[in-house]
Amino acid sequence: MPNWIVTAEGDSSATDLARQLQAIGLTVVRVLDVIGVVEVQGSEPLARQAEALATVASVEKSLTYDIGPPDAKIS
Repeated sequence: MPNWIVTAEGDSSATDLARQLQAIGLTVVRVLDVIGVVEVQGSEPLARQAEALATVASVEKSLTYDIGPPDAKIS
């Protein structure tokens, strides 16, 4: 399942938001309370459900990048 980056709305606490996201069925990967971000794992329908929460400013799919070792062939 993909990871999602959820940003808290305004002065909402990322810790409180994490509890709400967990309650709708998403798995909390990490909470970055200082910047109001929660990384969660779950299906796209659950991520769309999270967008409807009043304490959510945005939900974006987490991207991963793989940079090979320095001596790897360019592909």
